Amino acid sequence: MNDIKLALLGSEGAGKSAVLVRFLTKRFIGEYASNSNSLYRKRLSIDGRQLNLEIFDPCSQTVESRCILEEPVEWADGFIVVYNISDRTSFLNSKNIL
Repeated sequence: MNDIKLALLGSEGAGKSAVLVRFLTKRFIGEYASNSNSLYRKRLSIDGRQLNLEIFDPCSQTVESRCILEEPVEWADGFIVVYNISDRTSFLNSKNIL
């Protein structure tokens, strides 16, 4: 069994939590406010291999309540960078994150 740790990164309001909830539950939630760090687990079977997936969803990084970016960077095996296709600033911020 393989364990894979992923972290979601992106601008505030980019849709990180919405994308994650859609992946986990197959449902779309239009309005979602994440104000705390969350860790989700899902068991997958890919090409006959069982995987334990852990996904870290950090809270939105606002001036009032800044989440530490180093935490997911040190913890994760890989990253998912999310941006809002209708927000140029969100896209530019995702380039900076990369």
